[in-house]
Amino acid sequence: MNFFRWQNLALFAAACSDPTPTGPVGGGNSAVGQFDAAVVADTQPDSKTDVHFDFEATAMTCTDGERACFNETVAKVCVNSQWQAADKCDVGLLCKDGHCATPAACQPGQIKGCAGPAIQTQCSSDGQAWVDKKCPGKQQCAVGKCQDVVCTPSVPECTGTNSLHTCKDDGSGWSAPSDCKLTSVCLGGKCVSLCESNLKIANNVGCEYWSVDLDNDPGKNPAAPNQPTPEFFPHSVVLTNPGVYDAVVKFSVAVGCASGVACQVGVQTCDNKPNTVCTIPKVPYELTLANAVVPAGQSTEFKLPVMNVAGSVIAPKAVHIQSDQPVVAFQFNPFNSENAASNDGSLLLPQNTLGKEYYGVSLPSRPALMGFPANYGYVTVVATLTGTTVVQVRPTFAVIANPNGGVPQDGSKPAQLTAGQTYSFELKQYDVLNLASVGAMAPSGKQDLTGTHIKADKVVAVFAGHQATGITDSFKKGDENWDTCCTEHLEEQLMPLQAWGNQAFCVKSKPRGYDVDHWIVVAGEDNVALTTQPAVKGLNGVTLAKAGDSVQVQSSESFMLTATGKIEAVQLLVSQGQTQDKIGDPSMMLVPPAKQYRDEYVIRTADGYSTNWLTIVRPKGVAVSVDGAVVGASQFDDFGDGSWQFAYIKVAKGTHTVKADKPVGLMVYGYGNVTAYGYPGGMNLAF
Repeated sequence: MNFFRWQNLALFAAACSDPTPTGPVGGGNSAVGQFDAAVVADTQPDSKTDVHFDFEATAMTCTDGERACFNETVAKVCVNSQWQAADKCDVGLLCKDGHCATPAACQPGQIKGCAGPAIQTQCSSDGQAWVDKKCPGKQQCAVGKCQDVVCTPSVPECTGTNSLHTCKDDGSGWSAPSDCKLTSVCLGGKCVSLCESNLKIANNVGCEYWSVDLDNDPGKNPAAPNQPTPEFFPHSVVLTNPGVYDAVVKFSVAVGCASGVACQVGVQTCDNKPNTVCTIPKVPYELTLANAVVPAGQSTEFKLPVMNVAGSVIAPKAVHIQSDQPVVAFQFNPFNSENAASNDGSLLLPQNTLGKEYYGVSLPSRPALMGFPANYGYVTVVATLTGTTVVQVRPTFAVIANPNGGVPQDGSKPAQLTAGQTYSFELKQYDVLNLASVGAMAPSGKQDLTGTHIKADKVVAVFAGHQATGITDSFKKGDENWDTCCTEHLEEQLMPLQAWGNQAFCVKSKPRGYDVDHWIVVAGEDNVALTTQPAVKGLNGVTLAKAGDSVQVQSSESFMLTATGKIEAVQLLVSQGQTQDKIGDPSMMLVPPAKQYRDEYVIRTADGYSTNWLTIVRPKGVAVSVDGAVVGASQFDDFGDGSWQFAYIKVAKGTHTVKADKPVGLMVYGYGNVTAYGYPGGMNLAF
C-alpha cells in the first residue's frame, strides 16, 4: 500500500502556516491537504499511486487516526480532523474498515444451501470460507437450509412390493404413491426389474446361467445297441419359473457345424444327421428354439445341440442362458433316460453367485479295458465374462495332456500334466477348459482330481464329475451275491469356496436294499477337524491338514457333519448291482451347507425314471409342505444330535414346490433301470 502522492508534505506544512495567498500551492484555502479539489473518479490510474478524489464529496470532519474506505479499492486516513491520506489496494485486495485486506468469501453466518440430506453449507465465523455443517438434532437440509422435517427431502421410499412415494422438497410430507410397472418391483426406493432385484440376492434363482454338455460315456448300452452312445445324446436345460409372469429366454452358443451352418437342437445337431457335434468356433449367436417362453409357475425343457466336451481340451462350447424373469435352472445329461443308461443332473448356479476359487471333486479314471473304452474323471472350467480370464489350476493327479487342444497352453508337449504343479490357462468368454485325469489301476493312493485347486482372476463356473463310473460297497467286494453293474455318468456344478460352510447334514439316499452311500469331504482351509454324530468310521475325528485335502467314506447311516473350517461335502450313490432292489445307479450330488438352506424350493424331476424322491432335512418341529400338502410328523426321523430330522417323499414326474416355516435342506434324485440322477434342490450362496 502507498500513501496518496502529495507534492511535498513539507510544502503542506508551510502552506498551512502562510496567511498570504500565494497561488495554488499555499494559503488557507489551498486544496493541498484537503478533499476539496475536483477528481476524476472513474479514471483508470496508470499505477496504484495514481489516485484521484472528489474531495468535496468526502466528509470533512473525522477523528485523527480514523480510517475508512473511500471506495472498494481505496482507503483513507484522518489527519487533523480531516481526511487527508489514502491507500490504493493491490490487485486482489479490497478495502475493509480502512485497510486493504483479502476479500471475505462470504458474510459470517450466511447460508449457501444444502450439501447433503442433513448438511448445510454456511459462511465461517471469520467470513473467509464456506464450510459444511451438520444439521442439529433430527433436522434435515431442505429448500436450502436445515429445518425440522417429517421425511428426507426429495428421497423416494417403497410403500410396498410394487409402489413408492417421494418426500416433498421441503420435507413436510410425502407425495401420492405411484405403482411400478408390471414385471418390476420396488427395491431401495426405486422400481427395478425382477432380474435386477434378484442380483442383490445370492441364491439359485437367477436370470443368467451357463451350461455345458459335459463329457459322457463313449460306450454303447448293450441293451440298446441301435441307440447312439451317451456322448451323442443331447443334454437338456430345464428352466422352472417360480414367478407370476411368463419368462422369455434365449440360449446362445459360440460354435457351429463343420459345414458352416448354425447348430440345431436335438440329436441331429448338424445337417440333419445323427452322431454330429456342434464344434466349430463361431461368433456367438442365439439358438433357434421352438418355444422361448417358460410360463409362470411351470417348467420347460430345452433340448440343446450335441456339444459333448470330450477329453482334455479348451473349446468354446459353453451355453449362455438368459431370461427376462428369475428362473431356476437344471441341466440333465440327458433329461430322459432314453436308454442312454448313463445319466445325471446338475443344479445350475446363477452368474451373480459364481466365484473365483474352487476345489474339484471326482473319482478315478479307468483305462481302456477288455474292449471297453476308457472312462475319465474330469473338472471343467467355464469362462463367463468378456475379455480374457486367467485360470490357475493345480491338479491333484496326473491329467491327460492335449497340446493341440490347448492343454497345456505354454507351447510344451508333455504326455501328462503333473500332479501338484500349477498350470495357467487364458480363456475367452464361452471357452470350456476340460481336464481329464489319467486312467489308473493302482490298488491304493491318490488317483483322482478331488481337491484340484482352481483359481481365476474373474468369476468362472466350475463343474466336476466322471464320464461313467461304477461305485461299489467295499464290504461286498468278492461276494458273488452282489455284482458291480453298472457304470453311470456323474456331474455337478460346484459351489465357489466363498459359499462353503462348516456344517452339513448327510442323509442316506432312499434305501434300495442293503445299500450304502459314499461321501467325499474336501477341506477349504488348513487344519480342518471333522466330527460326526453318530460317529462315522474314517470321518469322525479326522483332521484334514491342508486346503484341498479330502477323505472318502461309505455309510448306510445318516449323520451330522461338523467341521472347524470350511468344507465341501458330496454324496455318491452306488451301482444298481450293489442294491437288493436292483434299481438305480451312481449319481453325484453336492450337499449344501446348513447355513445355505432355504425356506422355499421349486424343482423339476427328470423324465424316464421309475421313482423320484425328495429328501427333506429340517430342524425338529419346523412345518414343511410339498405342493401345498403338509408333511406329517410321522414321516420324519431324528438323526444327528437329535435336534434335526429327515423325511423321504416320493413325488411324481414334474414340477414341485417345497415350503417351510424356517430354512430346510432338500435333495432331489430318481432311480431307473441301470440309471439314476440327483442334485441339490437349491441353496443360498451367501458369502
